[in-house]
Amino acid sequence: MIVAERETQRAGAEMPARPRVRVLLVEDSLADARLTELSLTDGGVCQFETHVARTLAEALKTLDDGQVDVVLLDLGLPDSFGLETFQRLHAAAPELPVIVLSGQTDEELAVRAVQEGAQDYLTKGRADSDMLARAIRYAVERQRIELALERERELFRTLMEHIPDSIYFKDIQSRFLRISSAQAKLFGFKSTEEAVGKTDFDVFAKEHAQASFEDEQQVIRTGNPLLAKIEPERLADGRLRWALTTKMPFRSKQGYIVGTFGISKDITQIKLMEEVLESERNMLRSLIDALPDHIYIKDASGRFLLCNNAVARFFGLDSPEDVVGKSDFDFLPKGLAQQFEREERVLLHGDTPSVNRETGFANHDGRTHWVITTKVALRDRHGHVTGLVGINRDISERKWNEEQLSRLNLDLARSQRELLATYESLKQANEELKATQMKLIQAEKLESVGRLAAGVAHEVKNPLATLLMGLDYLAESCKSGGEEVAMTIAQMQEAIKRADAIIHGLLDFSASGQLEMAEASLTSVVEQSLLLVYHDLLQKRIHVVKRLAPDLPRLRIDRQKVEQVLINLFTNAIAAMPLNGELRITAAPGTGSDGRAKVMVSVEDNGPGIPSEVLPKIFDPFFSTKPTGMGQGLGLAVAHNILDMHGGKIEIMNRPEGGACAIVTLYA
Repeated sequence: MIVAERETQRAGAEMPARPRVRVLLVEDSLADARLTELSLTDGGVCQFETHVARTLAEALKTLDDGQVDVVLLDLGLPDSFGLETFQRLHAAAPELPVIVLSGQTDEELAVRAVQEGAQDYLTKGRADSDMLARAIRYAVERQRIELALERERELFRTLMEHIPDSIYFKDIQSRFLRISSAQAKLFGFKSTEEAVGKTDFDVFAKEHAQASFEDEQQVIRTGNPLLAKIEPERLADGRLRWALTTKMPFRSKQGYIVGTFGISKDITQIKLMEEVLESERNMLRSLIDALPDHIYIKDASGRFLLCNNAVARFFGLDSPEDVVGKSDFDFLPKGLAQQFEREERVLLHGDTPSVNRETGFANHDGRTHWVITTKVALRDRHGHVTGLVGINRDISERKWNEEQLSRLNLDLARSQRELLATYESLKQANEELKATQMKLIQAEKLESVGRLAAGVAHEVKNPLATLLMGLDYLAESCKSGGEEVAMTIAQMQEAIKRADAIIHGLLDFSASGQLEMAEASLTSVVEQSLLLVYHDLLQKRIHVVKRLAPDLPRLRIDRQKVEQVLINLFTNAIAAMPLNGELRITAAPGTGSDGRAKVMVSVEDNGPGIPSEVLPKIFDPFFSTKPTGMGQGLGLAVAHNILDMHGGKIEIMNRPEGGACAIVTLYA
């Protein structure tokens, strides 16, 4: 580009310096280069600074420094020849003007060079200094203009591609010449070129297209623009949007109107918001007018600007409009109006809202009426106080009834306390009834099962004894029958013995309700029970830890049956534990909720515990988790029945640290 430098020459006056043009001369001939430099010595209106490069590579390196305004290029160089020389240099600096300075006259080459982007094609020997200087100046200026035009085109392209509004140009018949990308997207076109030649009738519903056409023809006829028109736009596919449209006359360079151009901004969301706001305004007005409270707005002088129907009715008027412009002095007693005026003056100047202030005044009926008033400052958009908003509620009825309501509340509180006490009594009685009912149901179930068990046991016991005697006889008679016969007889004997054990368990279960009570020491009962399972303890090497309190009270119990309970618990614990397990037995005195002395015996093991889904079933008769042949499922049912007959209880739970814990409670 041309760089204007101002140099001061003092010869009695200041003279402006000539513009400096930096020329890169790409020429391998030193003689030709020297002649060209001499031709540019007197550049006329410009001062040329010439730098010579003898090869294309040297020229490209010089271009990297960016200190060049124009290039004079010979196409025949040691490292490049012909049109390729220009192409390579132009690709390296596409914005730099290049003049081809060739030694040969080749019209076809000259045309191709200009088509490729050269500013000019000059022949050595035919271009004098004036022609060469003029060509350089014109090339620089043309390049500047082209770059400016390209910049303008890029700005216009960016605007048309990225602005969210619809921009369009139309001819005199309202046919599209060009549209923005946003409008192409609105029309559903894949590119903006699809719109060329089409009209609004191709993309909009007929009604809108006709109205748009008439607007544009009016602009063309009158030359007056259509500014900021808000209109609905119905597209051909049925979509509706609201737009803010401006249309201008499109003029030629000579000033003739050759069409229209315009911009359309989508304001659908704004219109929807306006509709919502209008709807909310209507709802708010309906709500205000329907409320029984007095709602009003006053200006800074205390005059009503707005009020609802309740205010008008209170003042004895037909319409809220009849209140506008008046003040409290036109409707209220003077003293009350002055009181309100003082309060509102403080509010307007001090900006302290008056919230829920009760005010009493004598009405025409002689009774004291009460209103509760809230007033807040009303501000404009700049935050300045311009008035106030108030709400009054008539609370006379409430005031008149407060005393009676207070008495009713006292009566209600007393009745509530009595009701709560009755409810607690009923709740406790209901819990006791439910517990008793469950005990009765369990007792009845156990009694029924006991009767059934006794009947079955007596009926089955004698046949089993006969079968066992017969097998003993067969065993003696078939000694010579071989090993398989002996094994079969042994298995049958074992099965009968298991059945016999079940029969004995049934008899124990059916007889558990028959107690022989006598005073006994629970400590000796625990010790005796441990002796009876000593063999099992020794076999699994179980370590026993006993914590038996020395002051345990003597209890009236059926010693044998309580021992049966403890033996059953010890046996279950031993069976659940691995080798070298630990059995903990604790006995401690206590006092029940009814004041009776009691003894609690806990039996703890460190086995795997009892699955949570099994715990509710462990006291059911014939329920067992042991393998077939290892238990009859009657032990815990018998224990529960025995303790129930003693008036005691048994609880079994899992320990947090692992294993199970059974707690037996017996009362003195």
